[in-house]
Amino acid sequence: MDGKIDLILTKSISRFARNTYDCIDMTRKLKVLGVDVIFEKENINTGRITSETELAALSSVAQEESISLSQNVRLGIRHRMKNGTFKQGCLPYGYYLGTGGEWKINEEQARIVRLIFNAYIGGMSLRKIADELKKAGVIKNDGTVNWVENRIKYIITNERYKGDALLQKTYTEEFPFKSRRNCGERDMYYVKNNNVPIVSAEIFDKANELLKAQSKRYRPSTVPREHTFAKMIYCGECGTMFRKKSGENNIFWVCRTRDHDSAECPTPQVAEKVLMNAFVNLYNRLVYNADIILAPMLNQLTEYKSKRMADGGEIENINKEIAELTEQVHVLRNAKANGYIEPASFMERMNEIASKTAKLKKDKKYLLG
Repeated sequence: MDGKIDLILTKSISRFARNTYDCIDMTRKLKVLGVDVIFEKENINTGRITSETELAALSSVAQEESISLSQNVRLGIRHRMKNGTFKQGCLPYGYYLGTGGEWKINEEQARIVRLIFNAYIGGMSLRKIADELKKAGVIKNDGTVNWVENRIKYIITNERYKGDALLQKTYTEEFPFKSRRNCGERDMYYVKNNNVPIVSAEIFDKANELLKAQSKRYRPSTVPREHTFAKMIYCGECGTMFRKKSGENNIFWVCRTRDHDSAECPTPQVAEKVLMNAFVNLYNRLVYNADIILAPMLNQLTEYKSKRMADGGEIENINKEIAELTEQVHVLRNAKANGYIEPASFMERMNEIASKTAKLKKDKKYLLG
């Protein structure tokens, strides 16, 4: 920030961060940079407080408010999807919103969409189409010309272009609110004639039939040998799994998000040789120090497994403890609202409960594997 900012004003903690960890983490990072944060609603200035206890307690309350608000919003969205009144905010390439909120066709972009469908039906590959659009300098919605194979495939498979809509393709989990692809975990709703089409249903269906046929053609008949690193490498920036990519002379592993759009994740691709060397070095160290590292770990895991088998109700006990702590939170809030407890005691107790709850959830996650 080059010292250009020294103070951030925000309406409330819930506007600044959706959970306690993010709030504390961000205020710490800003403090290192010499930037204070003022929370208007809670009357807190991070430049004046000497302890994070008060901020942590109020952040915990804000987190509960965010969770409750998120649940209500999601219920409303699902209800609108179910009765067919849901309106999508972010429109796909080729469309724009009219003054009355209706979908309208951007003719310049629609021409590119039709070109993509016709080129694919005409025998041009997804990669070739992307390369041609890139060479022609065709601008995407994000202002770049970085057309990739997956973006072309997305356009061809997006039912919006024939006027229909498949709703709830993705869904948001409970806290910490991560978006997931819907693979049957939630209901999906198909709405016909939802918006004005750019291509006819015949062209859309023909392109998708061709796509499915080509997928089957290139799919090996036997079960492929899974690579050593498959499903083992995750991006430290966005958390998505790495995938294998073959270059002209080398093999690389790249974050799926970055592979889809380089602007969405800064993590660079990694040469497979680098991964191999790192793996071999670590493997050799573990083998060389097996008696020091692996043997004690194996003994601990064996003991832990025996303990889990002996006490099958451990997870149930953790659930009960979490429920009791949640009830304590409600009691404390009521007591504070009625003036039965001092603010300092309230915050100290809330912080203690938040710490215990976090530890119990961590233990539960570990037990569930």
